This record gives sequence, C-alpha cells and structure tokens, in this order.
Amino acid sequence: MKRGERRYTDYTASVHAGQSTYQGDCLAQTPHRFLTLDAMRGVAALSVVLYHIQIHSGGFSFAYAGLAVDFFFMLSGFVLTLAYQKRLAAGWPTADFMKVRLIRLYPLYALGLGLGVFAACFLTASRPLTAKVWLIRLPLALFLLPALPGMAGGGAVFLFNNPSWSLFMELVANMFHAFFLRRGMSAVKILMALSGVVMLGVLIHFKSVFVGMATATVLYGVPRVLFSYCMGIVVFHMWERGTRRSQVPPLLLVMVLLFLLMAPKIRHTERPYEVVVILVVFPLLISAGASSEMPIRYAGTASFLGLTSYGVYILHEPLLLFWVPMMDHLGWHGATISGAWSIPSVLTVFLIAWLADRFYDGPVRTFLQRRFLSVRS
Repeated sequence: MKRGERRYTDYTASVHAGQSTYQGDCLAQTPHRFLTLDAMRGVAALSVVLYHIQIHSGGFSFAYAGLAVDFFFMLSGFVLTLAYQKRLAAGWPTADFMKVRLIRLYPLYALGLGLGVFAACFLTASRPLTAKVWLIRLPLALFLLPALPGMAGGGAVFLFNNPSWSLFMELVANMFHAFFLRRGMSAVKILMALSGVVMLGVLIHFKSVFVGMATATVLYGVPRVLFSYCMGIVVFHMWERGTRRSQVPPLLLVMVLLFLLMAPKIRHTERPYEVVVILVVFPLLISAGASSEMPIRYAGTASFLGLTSYGVYILHEPLLLFWVPMMDHLGWHGATISGAWSIPSVLTVFLIAWLADRFYDGPVRTFLQRRFLSVRS
C-alpha cells in the first residue's frame, strides 16, 4: 500500500447512530475521531428537541430545526460512504449491508415505539385511538413501515413516534446505496439530479422542503432524503481527494450550525434560505467539520453529543408526552415552561439517551451482531 493511501475501517456512525471513528492513514496506529462532526450531530438533535418543546410550550423559536433532518441525511451519505463503499463496490451483499443498518437503528427505534405506544394508551385519554387505527398503524410501526395517504389515523406517518419517519427514509437511502449508488459517482450524480428536480417542484408547490413526516407528503420524503444523501456522498469524495483541507475552529462550526437551525423566519425568504443552506452551507460545514480537530478540552463533550444524538432524536418525542401532563399538573404553562422546563427536560432527555445507549442499545446490538452477522459491524 502506497504511503498516503487511506484505509478505512467500518464507520458505524450515521445520521442517527454511533460515534465518528475511522482509521486514517495506513500508518496510523490509533483511529481518528470525527469529534467535530459528533458535536454537530448532537447539536442538530438538540435543535429538534427544542423545536418540539417550543410546540408544546411556546416561547423561543427554532423555526428551521426541520433542516436538521437534511443535515442528518447528508452526514449519513458522507459517513456511510466512508465506512462501506469499498466493501459495497467489491460485492458485499445488499442483504448483509441492510442487516448491519437494521441492527444499528432498530433497538432504539423499538424503545421509542414502546414509549409512544404507552403514551397513546395512558396519556392521551382525551383523544383515544380507534381500534381500526391500532390494527393498521401498530403492525406497520413494528416493521418500521410508514402509513401512506388515506390510511387510518392520517396525520403523522409514524403515529406513535413521528421522528421515526426519517429512520425509514434513511433505510430507503441505504437501499438505494446498496442497489444503485455502489456503482460509482455517475450513479450518484444521476440520482441526485433526478431527486433535485423533484425537490425543486416540491419547493415551488409546498413553499418548503419540510415534507415526508405527514401521510399527505410521505412520498416526497424519498427524493428529499436521496438528494441530501447523494450530496453527502459527493462531499465525501471531494473531501477525500482534498490535498489541502481547511482548518476551521470547531466551536465556530457548531455555533454556525446552531444559528442556522434557530434563525427566525423572515417572510418571502424561506425558500431561498432552505436552498442555500442545503446546497451550499451544509456541504461546507460537513467538509470543514471532517477536517477540523476538536480541542482536547472539548473532546469529552463532543463525544457525548455524538454518542447520545440518535437516542435523543428518536426518544425525545414520546418522552415529551410524559413531561407535558406532569408540567400541566404542576401548573406550569406556556412561556413559564419554555424557561423553567426546557433546560431540565433537555438534560433529562440526554441522560435517558445515554443510559439507553449504555445499558440497552449497546448490549442488544452486540447480541444481534453475534446472532445474525458473520463479522462484527
């Protein structure tokens, strides 16, 4: 192997999961950690939590927190290409690749589903679900399948834990990667162009890219994820070929991402804002984040944010269904909640995500890997 050639280990971090580790230069003795990307992924998950707290309580605004999902998809394309593209190009079976992805995503998804089902049974007595909704929606949810337009219940694609819609879309992108995108950059560019044309139509019709989470727009979620996922692949190949990678202060990158997601909406600027952020800013942030080394004093925090990001994202919505009745019982409403409740609730979500990773997700995935995979992923 020539000096400078890069050999990558499985990099199991993605939009929703894991920590950012890869073996860099072939002569390196220890793996390099993308700690800046870890921190950015955690901050993106945090913005989604704060957005949903805002919905429940009012107060501060995270108007563009929905763009965090597009950031996740793009980051997923980047890191999964780094982790698996060489094996896929060498003929790694699609079934094995999808097993790896399901084992990585399903355990915490199942925990979030269980919490959502419990909340639907005991915490939403004022609007109980009908038997028809239970019979149709619960089996779909167990198999991580979305509700389509016209199905019982309407509204959210995943009725018991709606953030799950992006997990399904993630798996759709993974399947496209295994069946089509593994063939090389020509396939990536074709699919990105096609999905980009569809998303342009979506942007014109819906005046936003925020589609896919409701049954009425679920089908448009497919081109949404594919465009950002393909963009992530393109960013990875450009970053990999880069001879001089820009070093940017990692905390600046994290703060820029947070600012982008919490920026207030200004009338008539929503569509150009979303286009510029997805097409220009996110690719630059990911490329710069991959090249910028987090200072040692912040490494523990960045690692924690990356480790808990998936759990925070997939568990926060059903957990908030537990917090709201409790806060209502205490008489904390509206703006009072946004100030007094947001900080402890966010900290609690991160704590539960960490506990779930340590004592549930990690052991369960280890068992499933040994049971269903010939090699540890």
